[in-house]
Amino acid sequence: MGYCFFVFLFFLSVPVMAQDALPSDTVHEVALSPIVEPFQGGKTAEDKATEEVPEPLLSPEYELYDQGRHYLTQQRIDLAQKAFDDVIAKYSQTPEAILARFWIGEFMLRAKNYSGSSIAFGQAYGALKKAQRQKDFSQEKFHGEQGRLPEILAKLAYSLKMINKKGDACITLRQIKRDYKKRPATLDWYTAKLSKELKCP
Repeated sequence: MGYCFFVFLFFLSVPVMAQDALPSDTVHEVALSPIVEPFQGGKTAEDKATEEVPEPLLSPEYELYDQGRHYLTQQRIDLAQKAFDDVIAKYSQTPEAILARFWIGEFMLRAKNYSGSSIAFGQAYGALKKAQRQKDFSQEKFHGEQGRLPEILAKLAYSLKMINKKGDACITLRQIKRDYKKRPATLDWYTAKLSKELKCP
């Protein structure tokens, strides 16, 4: 079981793709003094036009998901899980719900509930495949976390291995190569190691 916990920590701490790692939410803004003093005269037409442009509003599903991520960085797991559960319940057909299912699976792995994690990651993958069939599907809608998508399959394979469904785990590993032609080296290393342990054909 120590090995399993190591694998979980490895994937949680090492980003699969750019901007995937959890600590990205912990960057703090630093207030800087202006290099040039602000103009004291009247406002130009360009200034007024800029002021009239409203700031883009975040979608309610992303606000709720982002709240869960914030709790996650604070190690407030119960609150994070509740936020992710709410995303899934209220906005089940959104990219945020797919990512929320990913984190629910992570919580299951942490608790060594491999049956639960296999269900959570399986649901996340099923929702992802359904979303990919939509005409307006874009990985850009995953807020920089699109690297989580192949990771869903990798952790699904690991969960299946842990409940002794080795054949299904091997099939899942092959799906990673089929669905994601461009993969980071860390993912290839992990899946190759898992495939060897499973003795996949």
